[in-house]
Amino acid sequence: MPEESVEALLKEVPVSFLENDEAIFTRLTDPFNANWVAFIVKKVQYGNDLTVGERERAEKLTASFADIFVGSLGEVLPVPGAKHTLNIPDGATFHIRVHQRALTPPQLQFLHGKIDEMLIAGIIERAPPDQVKCAATTVLAQKAHEHGGLLLEELQYRVNEQCQQNGMPPAFTLPEREVTGQMVPQQSDEPQKWRICQNFNEVNRHTVIAPMPQGDI
Repeated sequence: MPEESVEALLKEVPVSFLENDEAIFTRLTDPFNANWVAFIVKKVQYGNDLTVGERERAEKLTASFADIFVGSLGEVLPVPGAKHTLNIPDGATFHIRVHQRALTPPQLQFLHGKIDEMLIAGIIERAPPDQVKCAATTVLAQKAHEHGGLLLEELQYRVNEQCQQNGMPPAFTLPEREVTGQMVPQQSDEPQKWRICQNFNEVNRHTVIAPMPQGDI
């Protein structure tokens, strides 16, 4: 996308649209749709230490590569030709009833929403009870850094304290604390999210686990 077009886009396109509006998830059909680009630019997290000019350049760079981002599960591109075969040996049996740990109402609401989202995207499909060959527990693990956390300024003060305790100069130039004590963690207004983990231990004992490269994180 030409730089002039990116600059005009960021100035003119509003970002106050609904994030759950399916009309903006156009990565597969129109990856540089104005609403899609504005959505991606808004969702990307930028460092608080950027200057105004650096923030503008970062947003323009994000907009120019908007087609590589994913806004919903339905926009994840499958790996061409990839296929996973379990190779279960003959005679192997599995539990078809599972003692699922009770979930809280917010967890149930989150899980049911994700299941519906994966069904619509075609990632999973419904299985009649008579076709179930193995049932495993589902665990919802709380995502790190999603809710609460120390403010950046408090973290910097703590780093300086560690430097002082170890005879090193402070890493950050900060004013003296105005109040005694530590800052309380900041709270987030966004709904709680979890990472869905499926227990495949029973299946893994009978088959070869496919390699999953971690990638460059």
